[in-house]
Amino acid sequence: MLTFKRQRFFVYMFILGFALVSAGCGADNPLDDSNTDEHHLEAFGVQVYDGTDLLVEADGTDVTGSFAVTVGDTTDWLSILFLGEDGEWYDPEEKLAEEENGEEEVHEVSLAITTSDDEIVVVAGDHESGTEWQFRVVGVSAGEAALRVTTLHGDHEDYVSPEFAVTVTE
Repeated sequence: MLTFKRQRFFVYMFILGFALVSAGCGADNPLDDSNTDEHHLEAFGVQVYDGTDLLVEADGTDVTGSFAVTVGDTTDWLSILFLGEDGEWYDPEEKLAEEENGEEEVHEVSLAITTSDDEIVVVAGDHESGTEWQFRVVGVSAGEAALRVTTLHGDHEDYVSPEFAVTVTE
């Protein structure tokens, strides 16, 4: 049986361990004053475009728009813009290029698109477009599914969009 002092010690250690783990990455980590990581893509919303046509906008938790694809068809390359904390929409590839040209440290940031039902719709990820910031959607079978856009910073998620609808028609 643990004494009260030992129990209190384990509780304090648990709280300390939890605080260290949840401090996270980025400049907001109060325990790491050497961290100057201000150069990952801070996003607060996402827009999906087909050429110059806005298909979907997710600003915070509000989603407007959706799109459709036919069974067996593949969309054109869909482009993404992200909403920055300054309220401006930005192209992630351009923003990363600006940071690299400014000779600032740029951290590995990548894009992940997930689907709620890969029996209805799948995301093509071969990046023949020459950039990893575009994607294609392939209609597999008729129905409704949802997509979610995520930015990955190293091994964790920096931004996760709300789901938005994709309809696959015959």
